[in-house]
Amino acid sequence: MSLEAMESYGHELAITSTHYGARPSHAMWQGKPFGIHGAVVVDGVKYPGMVELTDYGSVTGLKGINCRHMIEPYFPNITELPDSEFKAEKAKWGKSSDEYYEATQRQRALERRVRATKTTVAQMEKVGLGLENPEYVQRRLVLGRQQRELKAWVNANKLPRQPLREKAYGVAKQPRALSGKTWTGSATVDALKSTRYGKVKAINVKGVSPTLFNNQVKAINEIASKIPILDESLKKYGLVITSSQINGVANTRLYNGTWRIAFNAETLFSKANYKADVWENIKCGHFMPATKSGSSSYPAAHELGHILQKSIVEKELGADYTYYQYKKMADKHREEIMSIVKLKNDKLSVYAKDNSRDFFAECFANLNCGKPNAYGLALLEFLKQRGLS
Repeated sequence: MSLEAMESYGHELAITSTHYGARPSHAMWQGKPFGIHGAVVVDGVKYPGMVELTDYGSVTGLKGINCRHMIEPYFPNITELPDSEFKAEKAKWGKSSDEYYEATQRQRALERRVRATKTTVAQMEKVGLGLENPEYVQRRLVLGRQQRELKAWVNANKLPRQPLREKAYGVAKQPRALSGKTWTGSATVDALKSTRYGKVKAINVKGVSPTLFNNQVKAINEIASKIPILDESLKKYGLVITSSQINGVANTRLYNGTWRIAFNAETLFSKANYKADVWENIKCGHFMPATKSGSSSYPAAHELGHILQKSIVEKELGADYTYYQYKKMADKHREEIMSIVKLKNDKLSVYAKDNSRDFFAECFANLNCGKPNAYGLALLEFLKQRGLS
């Protein structure tokens, strides 16, 4: 019942609901009866006034910001006082009401940090920044650390994690973290093959499946050897392949003058993981269409697409091109390829719609992982027009 309704019935007394984990300043008065219009004596019992007791009307008082208390009419000797001991909750959570409040407030603070970092990463992605940008990488590493701290806190305090509170507002695709961890050791390195462009680095490969890893090596050798400009770039700069615990299936960058492709060690850990991370993404449309057999080389093909596009940019602008020039040129490439596409209703992956760099890499993967659709064929024509295929 609302205060207005109580007043219309001439009711003088009211009481609030109670809940476990109320902020301490509210826990002091929750579940206590009071006079709606001020202190009042009823049947010889003095009741404090609502404003005096609960600070009603202020942002921090009853019905203020984040206050969940309800107001109900109070009838002396009739109304049953609400539970204020919370024995069941204390047994469940192992905390007093005040301790639970403090634990959840810390959780809220950690969630706000995650949301803020996700928002920053999303804004960076919106303007085209990616793994080539050190600050972007750093923000995603920070996100990973913040998420681990949040997870540790809720686990230590037996609190339920609330994913919706961790989402950045107004961001359709939530940014993912980078862990910064590596799988050290060389337990499987002897079983791994080298590419024609460089040896597999003898660290960060522990735990991967040699078969799945060698499929990527095989794909790199076969695909790159067919594209002269790609083959030349890999010979010029060399290639290091590693595996690490990253979000996403793989990433590529030119690091200290050497091409470096890092594959997700968890993806390459087993056939089941690979199927979940690659084949299932192909089937649901997140990745471009590919045959089941062609999916075995999809990660390598996609990453080679990035190296190919950067090699084209270097050929056209020189080795000292800026990231802005690369992004602008990639946008131009997308426009040209789209103008060649003959069947606009052919499937374009969700990933390809992220930005023009992933568009190019996804089209290249489609071209090399089975029967290409209109986008893969358009990329092939794009390369032919430039004398690159």
